[in-house]
Amino acid sequence: MRVSLAVAAIAIVTLMAVSGGFGNVVTSPGRAPSVPTTSSAGAPATTVGGPHPLGNPIYTVKFVESNLPSGTTWFVNISNEPPFGSSGSTIQTALPNGLYYYNVSSTNNEYEASGGSFTVSGAAVTIPVPFTLVTYAVTFNESGLPASTEWWANISGGPSLGTTANVTSAQLTNGSYTYTIGTTNKEYAAPGGSFMVDGAAINLTVVFLLQTYAATFTEKHLPPGTQWFVNVSGAPPASSTTTTISEMLTNGSYTYTVATVDKEYAATGGSFSIHGAGVSKTVSYSLVTYTIEITETGLPAGSQWWLNITNEPPFGSTGTTITTSLPNGTYPYVIGSENKSWEAAPGEFVVDGSSMSVPIPFSLVTYAVTFNETGLPAGTQWWVNISGEAPLTSTGTSIATVSPNGTFSYVVQTANKSYEATPSSFGINGEPIVVAVPFGLVVYSISFTESGLPLGTEWFVNLTGGGSFSSTSASIVFYEPNGTYDYSIGSANTSFEAPGGSFTVNGATVSESVTFTLVTYAVLFTETGMPVGATWWVNLTNGQSFSSLTTAIAFVEPNGTYFYSIGTTAKKFDAPPGSFTIDGAGTAKSVTFGPVTQSITFTETGLPTGKSWTVVLNGTVRSLTSSSTSFGVSNGSYVYLIAGPAGHQVSGTAPSGTIVISGSSKTVSFTFVKGPTYTIHFGESGLPKGQSWCVTLGGDGQCSTTAGLSYLNLTPGSYAYSVRLLAGQTITAKVAGAAIPLSGTFGLASKGISVSLKYVYYYSLTFTERGLPASTSWSVTVRGAKESSTSTTIVFNEPNGTYAYTIGAETGYKSAGSPRPAKIVGAGESVAVTFTAKGSAPASAVGGGASGAGPARTLDASPTLGLAGVGAISILTLGLLAGALRGGRKPGNL
Repeated sequence: MRVSLAVAAIAIVTLMAVSGGFGNVVTSPGRAPSVPTTSSAGAPATTVGGPHPLGNPIYTVKFVESNLPSGTTWFVNISNEPPFGSSGSTIQTALPNGLYYYNVSSTNNEYEASGGSFTVSGAAVTIPVPFTLVTYAVTFNESGLPASTEWWANISGGPSLGTTANVTSAQLTNGSYTYTIGTTNKEYAAPGGSFMVDGAAINLTVVFLLQTYAATFTEKHLPPGTQWFVNVSGAPPASSTTTTISEMLTNGSYTYTVATVDKEYAATGGSFSIHGAGVSKTVSYSLVTYTIEITETGLPAGSQWWLNITNEPPFGSTGTTITTSLPNGTYPYVIGSENKSWEAAPGEFVVDGSSMSVPIPFSLVTYAVTFNETGLPAGTQWWVNISGEAPLTSTGTSIATVSPNGTFSYVVQTANKSYEATPSSFGINGEPIVVAVPFGLVVYSISFTESGLPLGTEWFVNLTGGGSFSSTSASIVFYEPNGTYDYSIGSANTSFEAPGGSFTVNGATVSESVTFTLVTYAVLFTETGMPVGATWWVNLTNGQSFSSLTTAIAFVEPNGTYFYSIGTTAKKFDAPPGSFTIDGAGTAKSVTFGPVTQSITFTETGLPTGKSWTVVLNGTVRSLTSSSTSFGVSNGSYVYLIAGPAGHQVSGTAPSGTIVISGSSKTVSFTFVKGPTYTIHFGESGLPKGQSWCVTLGGDGQCSTTAGLSYLNLTPGSYAYSVRLLAGQTITAKVAGAAIPLSGTFGLASKGISVSLKYVYYYSLTFTERGLPASTSWSVTVRGAKESSTSTTIVFNEPNGTYAYTIGAETGYKSAGSPRPAKIVGAGESVAVTFTAKGSAPASAVGGGASGAGPARTLDASPTLGLAGVGAISILTLGLLAGALRGGRKPGNL
């Protein structure tokens, strides 16, 4: 029921309080205001409305509103009493004994509340007034589905409506909504949409239609404009002079045949199924072909060689003859061999209505080798001495020679003994090569030693205008000639930095020390609401404290998450505690001071003088030796935790729980008694070194970049806990080997609790195939899970580990090599899979296409090496259910 009061006028009258002094006056529209009485302490106690017979005792009647937006004016109308209005949460009057009826209204027509009755019988009365949002009927009317078919209307931010009737409805508040439609009968579909509820019921129409899907046939190889035909079972014949023919079909299984008016070409039919999506089929026509024999001469017996005909697949053989079939036409070709000491010239042949033979002569080949020196003064004589050959010399920058295929070692010398070059080797593999010979000055070792970095962190020495050197140990050693060098220092862990400098090499080795320190970033707190000239503080839970007489406090901190509290000399003001995170950049926080209206005081007895105890309230930690401490708070709920010194338990109140503040301060009194205390420990595994992780126990939030953190000296009792989620992670929490949720309550009894937290990332394991015709289905099986695809890639998502896999056998093809395990170590992994037609060399065997000089190569799956995988455990997967159905929602055609 919705009640509105038309406010004609508001009369404000100030009356003398009944018991002396003046109090707050609550007025109502169009009525004279009530007059508050005064309590014994002098504060306003009760608002009295309307006259009552003198001598009759009256009692406080308080109405307490909930759920209305803050500041909304609301009204109470009591039978035979003037109405009352307020924009606060309470309306208060005073009445003599009796039975009263009332109703309730508000200036916000989006809300309503029920009236009722109450009885005053010699005592004060408090009446709760819960407001609720007004709702309206939204009805969906379905047509088109077979009778009794289940269907759903899924409303954003609302319920999921499922039914087998034609009509379903929900009660919704005013607002804009979107919806989707689904059904268990996937032969049908209906579109979703949006609607707005604006003060009245609405009706929506849902029309389901039977779905059809396109079967598309694409022909290849026919001359342009040639008419061709497709005959699908159960459908009329179709023809086209273009490359495609499409038929619209419902779900089912079909066979088809194909034909063409050009009898020079032929193709085969087949079958297909439609199941909720269109399908595509390729019709490949081919010409009549003739036998072609290609015969080589000159190669050593048993050498593998290849024939690469333009626009044809490659052919390979270890015999002297390769045989294929081709239609009429002119065919350019190139020839390659695995024996790079031999080559054959490219050519072409013409097929003209009959079979033919093509001779291929191979001949031995050598390749140019050029040595290019750098670094020597102009005109200096130098030598190249190739093993087994005469020395080669020059005073220019190049020395040239020729060599057959093979690997050759060499040493280099010069007449100028101030310079040197490193001996090496080169390989000839079917093409000319250029060998770089860098001469350099005689160098001395330079040793840098660092301190301050976490163990195993990669760090760098960068020479100005020179090289860059790195290491994950404490030392970096490199070599430089005489001279003075400027350098800078870097680290892969950007939380640390070290200054640069310079060093001089003068005929001896050099040692340098580097000290890393944490990088800090600016933190700026600005306040509003404080009196001018008052001192205020930002107190971090790590023990740091900063103060100011101005509106700003600035300081620096390294990366991490920090919890803080706010203090001030102006004790009539306070500001809420909070936290901030530094992650590679500075941060700014705004602090708003407001008057302190309530407090929560913790008072203990039983501890010996000087013993320290701790109380945490909503993340604010205080350790003290005094017997009490107070927190300034506003109305709301506050989570607390109390811990004493070892051997002292909390008695007289729960050691952890929730305190609700609603208009008055509260004191929590308790006694410390001797008794055992226990520890709740959280241990982490799976995170990179230095990664921050956080947990909360009884409102006490703690973060760590190490493997563990503990809550000490806890009294037996119940403690609420939660684990902060990290993006991209799944987290498993266990106690004594049993999985527990990431938030809940611990019952601490006669021993401590140890919680293990395992963090796991998932990475992509991608298999990419080559060699199969387009749209050919292939498969990969990993850990017993089989995935199939007609595209070139198949992707699995796995955590760090080593994974054996099998490649599915595809008719007419084989996959090259024996698959080696794939290893995932902190990043995605890719595996290449090459298919070749059985009896033929792999297509990747010939390099460069037209050049024809390269041999066939079989690409084996070669994953990078990494750490062993982590065994599977029970994992609470975070974020995976983001699209899950809520409130019993059924799946539909979304």
